[in-house]
Formats: sequence, structure tokens, C-alpha cells
Amino acid sequence: MKHHGGPSSGKRKLIATAALASIRYAAPAWAEAALAVVSNCRLLARAQGLAARGVASTFCSVSVEVASLLAGMVPIDLLLQEDVRCYRRAEAGAGAAAAGRRQERAQTILLWQRRWSASATTQGASRYIRWTHSILPEVEPWVTRGHGSVDFHLAQVLSGHGFFREYLNVKGLAMSSDCPHCLVERQVEVAETVEHVLFDCPRFADIRRTLLGHGGRHPVTASNLGEELLRSPQRWREISQACRLITTALQERWTMDSASTAAEVASVRAAEREAAHRQVVRRRQRRQRMSLSQPRQSLSVAIRDAPVAGVRQRFSGVGTRLRCRERRGAIVRAGTVVWTCLERRMRKASVGQPQQQQQDRVVRALERQRRWNLQQHRKAALARLKR
Repeated sequence: MKHHGGPSSGKRKLIATAALASIRYAAPAWAEAALAVVSNCRLLARAQGLAARGVASTFCSVSVEVASLLAGMVPIDLLLQEDVRCYRRAEAGAGAAAAGRRQERAQTILLWQRRWSASATTQGASRYIRWTHSILPEVEPWVTRGHGSVDFHLAQVLSGHGFFREYLNVKGLAMSSDCPHCLVERQVEVAETVEHVLFDCPRFADIRRTLLGHGGRHPVTASNLGEELLRSPQRWREISQACRLITTALQERWTMDSASTAAEVASVRAAEREAAHRQVVRRRQRRQRMSLSQPRQSLSVAIRDAPVAGVRQRFSGVGTRLRCRERRGAIVRAGTVVWTCLERRMRKASVGQPQQQQQDRVVRALERQRRWNLQQHRKAALARLKR
């Protein structure tokens, strides 16, 4: 499904849950042994990550932990462990199945909360995970909310993966992480992060004033963004609309900058190709001049190595024919005589013409002579075969 538009996150989650239900089939029989292997857990997380990114409409670079939280999807390994506990509870006959499932789901949420806090507080935690954890530190209020749908624009703000120069620079899609507006208008070098464009950049002051309540009693800030989203459906719609306007403007600006950069790169590459082509042409002309100034060594060797016992006869045209007693029908062209005569004729005929035209005429004449020599050799070969 495309991220720009399409079904809501609730409908996407329904489809993803139905797709992942096949993984949970007969989980009590195999889950414990399978989850004991680390590689199996990674494969399960990878499969759920694809579904969670589609549900939350996030960038493909968003981690599995963040995508699962934004989509409200419990990690698949915790769900499998929950199924095993519910099966054992049913075997022991400990109360109703629905009540047991609710109790086990509370235990699953607790385990999820511990994992989410640990992923954001470890030493090698990504700054994007820490940003999402600062907005949504608690798992249960977010996954049990009764309103709000995460779309493509809100997911960019909550995950930090979006059309922000800081993120694009990390991925190699922007030349610099500095905010282009602040660099030009305010003469200040500041990184264009989520927090900067949402709460500080002067470009979006009107959006903050009308939709985020800046200047009023309850403004939306980086510290209370998650709380304001969960406060009411109206507040959710206002924040979501602000995120849509801001990220759309950032995407349009990046698209224009990318087009101009691509045009500059194309012009530079065209100039490089033109320079390389001119260099190749100069090399060809240099080789042609050298070939015209020096006789063909291969033809000279052919004349020098030709049999001595023979009768040399003149015939109509340029060159000589050497008929050998040992090799009847073999034809050897007198190369030195041919090339010398052709050069003299072309030089005489090209007096007063440009040097380039003269060279072209000589090359064409030599090519015709080469083809004629080849025809004579073929005729001689056919004659030998017929005899």
C-alpha cells in the first residue's frame, strides 16, 4: 500500500493482524523451542517490521521497535509467549479464557514496556529511538488509546525519519544538515531536525500559532507532544494537520533542491563526456597522421619474404603481380609501391585543400585498396579450390 493516502492505520492493522495470524498457528506446540534460538527471533521481528511499517506508513529505515509502537502492534515473540501462557492456563483450568487472556495481555504489555525503555536507554541507542521515547515513554496509554490514526506525515514527526535535512544528510540524500531557511534568513547554522522545524523554525510560525497553540495557555512543545496527542480527538487532529503542512512543505523544498542538483550534475557529466570525446578524436587524428607518414610494415615484410623464383608482370592499375612457380595462383601485393603511389597521387590531387579533407581522401583510398586486395586473395583461393 502507498503511504500517501490509502486506508487508515486501523484498516491496515486489521490486514496485518490477519496476515501475522498464520505465524501464531499452533504456537503452544513450537513457540518455546523456536524462541530459544536467537536467529528465529530475528526472522520473526523482520517479518513483523515489514507489516508494522506498512501500518504506520513510516519510512523503511525506521527500526522494528519504533514501527511496532507507532502501529500499536505487540512484538510477535511476546505474542507467542502470551499464547503459550494462555494455553497452559486453560490446561490447568484456571478461570475463564477471556479473563485469563486479559491478565496475560497485561503481563505482555509490562514486558513490552521494559523492552521499550531498555532500547532507548542503552549506550548504543539511536538518537531517533531516543526521540520517539521522549515523546511516547509509556506503551500502555498509546496502544490503548481510543482515538487518532497515525498517517505518513505524523509518523515522520514521531519517528524522526522524514524529509528533514538532518536525516537526509545521514542517508546521503542532502549535501548538508543545516536548515536552508535559517542559513539564509537568520545567518545561523542550525541542524534541520524534527524539533527545530516543529517548534523553532520561523518558516512555520503561523502553523504553530494556529494549530499548536503557541502564544496561548497550552502550547505544544517537545516535552508534552505525546500527552497533547492523547488528550482529545480534536487536539490529535490539530497536531496531525500541523505535521501534514510542515512535512509537505519540507518535501516540496527537498524535491526542488534535488531537481536543481540533478541538473547541475547532469551538466557537469555532459561537459566531462564532451572533453573525453574531444580527446579521443585528437588521438585518432594523431594515429592517422602517423600511419600516413610511415609505410605499412606488414606489407613490406610480405614483399621481402616473397619467393625469389618468379616472374613479375605489370598489369592495369597500381601495383604488381608476382606469380610463383612453387605457389601457383597465390597473389602477393607489392605493398610499398601501392602505398607510395597512392600517397603521391592524393597529395598531388589535394593541393590547395584543407589538411583534414586531404587526410580523409587518403584514408578512403587506402580503404578501397585494402578491399581490392582482399577480393584478389579470395579469388585466388577459390581458383585453387576449383583446381
